Amino acid sequence: MLRRSTVLLVVIFLLLLGFIAALQQGWFSTSPQEPTATPQAFLLDGFLMAQVENIQVFENQQLTLDLKRTPDGGWIFTLPAASPADPGKVEQLLSSLSALTAASQVSPGTALEALGITPDGKKLVMVDQMGGMVTLHLGNSTPTGTGNFVQVNQKPPLVVSQYAFQDVISLANLEALQLRDTTP
Repeated sequence: MLRRSTVLLVVIFLLLLGFIAALQQGWFSTSPQEPTATPQAFLLDGFLMAQVENIQVFENQQLTLDLKRTPDGGWIFTLPAASPADPGKVEQLLSSLSALTAASQVSPGTALEALGITPDGKKLVMVDQMGGMVTLHLGNSTPTGTGNFVQVNQKPPLVVSQYAFQDVISLANLEALQLRDTTP
């Protein structure tokens, strides 16, 4: 004959197996749906980077860098001095710009100057084949250091990821975009 304690242990074991099976089937799940990521719009959505003809960088309201697409699809600097640009780096810059997404929005009513977005601040201007223009006003880093403030045209300012933004900043300068002569 089975002892009472053995029967009790078998019953507990069977209850545990049933509980494990119920957990695996999701019987105790509180959310009926799988979580999905919220799609975020790209900052420059609708502006076709493949059609960009001109890229300009302004600092202190002065044009400091001017790139133009050549008829053969290459890129040349017209300012600070006429010289060829590295087409791969320019395309990398355009790709980085097209991939920028907003990490968060800035509270309405926040002064642009507090974000580092000023008329004298750095801005990047792109003009496409049809004459369409996008101005990206580049602001300060966020207080946490994980993002940067930007303003597209005259829209409300946004915060973008510092990592994506630093890629744009590092590419949007003369040294990064110059064509290097690698012939021996």
